[in-house]
Amino acid sequence: MTRIRREFHSHPELSEQEFETQNHINEVLEEFGVTNFEAIGGTGVLVQFDFGSESPHVLIRADIDALPLDEGVEREHGSLNDGVSHKCGHDGHLTILLGLAKKLVDEPLTSGRVSLVFQPAEETGTGARKVIEDPVFESIKPDLVFALHNLPGFEKRQILVREGTFTAAATSLVFKLHGETSHAGEPEKGVNPALTIAHILTEADRLSNNQIDSEDFTLVTPVYATLGEIAYGVSAGYGEVHLTLRAWNNEKMERLKEKVNKVVDQCCEGMNLGIEKECVETFHANMNSPEAVEIIRKATKENNFKLEEMKYPFKWGEDFGLFTEKFSGAIFGFGVGVDNPPLHHPEYDFPDDVLVDGVNMFYSIVQLATAK
Repeated sequence: MTRIRREFHSHPELSEQEFETQNHINEVLEEFGVTNFEAIGGTGVLVQFDFGSESPHVLIRADIDALPLDEGVEREHGSLNDGVSHKCGHDGHLTILLGLAKKLVDEPLTSGRVSLVFQPAEETGTGARKVIEDPVFESIKPDLVFALHNLPGFEKRQILVREGTFTAAATSLVFKLHGETSHAGEPEKGVNPALTIAHILTEADRLSNNQIDSEDFTLVTPVYATLGEIAYGVSAGYGEVHLTLRAWNNEKMERLKEKVNKVVDQCCEGMNLGIEKECVETFHANMNSPEAVEIIRKATKENNFKLEEMKYPFKWGEDFGLFTEKFSGAIFGFGVGVDNPPLHHPEYDFPDDVLVDGVNMFYSIVQLATAK
């Protein structure tokens, strides 16, 4: 498993470009004696096991894409693709799922069905939808869905669970403001969006309630803004504002989006600005069902891992949320070391010594979930 994980780490690919990753997943599955697999969601892979019972049907998902970041440090298995690296640990996630496939071949279950989904494009929030809307997925109809995410900063093999919201809903809004350029000495003869951008940023900040202990937690973060060109004789005629929004559930996210859009409309009102709006990189909140979380608790106990019941959700987004919106299920945290650098950090690397533990955790989950 260490060899396999490092092979994937050396060949990272961005969202929706995971062609080599997909091919190598297929090669490893064949090496493990797995034959019932096919493409899904474009660059993803679906594996299906039938152990003689139509129900229950359990789906386990792992993400496979990398980030547009340099490796950051020298290592023997470092990224061979400039500007792309596995700094979120998806190489570890997919290797764990491959290990689970091998274990299901070597130690078949006594009943139930299991589907393994190697999902592309998690980082952009588009992969889960591509998988679920793929015609191949129509026959799946899982009873329960599960996923994990590795967590630096927590003890190795520590399992973190929470019923209800596990990760926040997150989405980004792009506002393009079209005015009219003029001479910088005669700004009154044009339409400069500068003050409107300033008003949008000020008003958007007032919509934030960055208190994780509040049911009304909301966060509006400016992530990018631009205005005009570096031409000192020109009053700008174009600008952009990009905001990332977060809330504890999908309903509150929709209300927050409405409020932000209303604020932007009000700021632009009477300013003779044309406006384009776009919503990008949407992540649904992960809503963990009590039934699925209880199975995770039991699997944690079976493996003698440390369990932590989270008091508050994580503020980051995770594309598995679309699965938990449509099916009963849960995502859980998987500790990978207190001293491990944080996710998306240049020095981050998934620790190989917990790969088998991840496999055993998932194997316990599918055993428990199909033993009905």
